[in-house]
Amino acid sequence: MKTAANIIRRYHAISGLPTMAQPNAGQPVLENMQVLYKETPDEMASGLPVLLDAGVCIVGGCCGSTPDHIRRFRQVLQERQGVSK
Repeated sequence: MKTAANIIRRYHAISGLPTMAQPNAGQPVLENMQVLYKETPDEMASGLPVLLDAGVCIVGGCCGSTPDHIRRFRQVLQERQGVSK
């Protein structure tokens, strides 16, 4: 997510428009002729603060992310905003 955060910072340097990031659940690996994304929801969510600190306005998930990944993102966002469940 560090690469995405750097891109977000570059956009903010030239534009005041809202930004969005949809990271993958890790780098793809090929196993038994199947593409897999192995980052767990906790691993993926651990990078979310870097994106938020870079100024991202909208976050989501792309390749390999599951509803569990998105739920974990929501938990991180709620914790950051001091919102209880």
